[in-house]
Amino acid sequence: MPGLIGIEARLEEITGRPRDLIAKALGSYPYHEIDNNLESLLKGDITYQDYRSGFMENAGLSEKYEEAFDKECLKMFESSYSHTQEMIQQVAKSCDLYLLSDHCEIWANHIQNQHDFFRYFKGTLWSYEVGAHRKIFTRSAGMSICRR
Repeated sequence: MPGLIGIEARLEEITGRPRDLIAKALGSYPYHEIDNNLESLLKGDITYQDYRSGFMENAGLSEKYEEAFDKECLKMFESSYSHTQEMIQQVAKSCDLYLLSDHCEIWANHIQNQHDFFRYFKGTLWSYEVGAHRKIFTRSAGMSICRR
């Protein structure tokens, strides 16, 4: 799923604020920094509401745009890439699949309600559940999990 990358273009249209400023306020690519607000959100250290408030302040937006922000964030998780379902189905035939994902609780719940590919996974681990973001991905990057 695309995630937040690309949301700045849509928010620019809605708010009139420059997309570069919006991307910086989001704390996402290309402005991601270790332990920024986005990473704190994904680790579960701050709430989604705290993240949104920080974004609004850093982007110079009033509260009237909060609903649009929420809607656009969730919209980015509604459509998976065209090859996702087929790829997961094929790999699941020969491997036990586990999902390791870096999303906050609100986004994770939305994703689980929107997509049916979770049935192919033996288990899921969301970064907010374990208070980790980068660490869980770096430690698991070299693991071979396709053994049957």
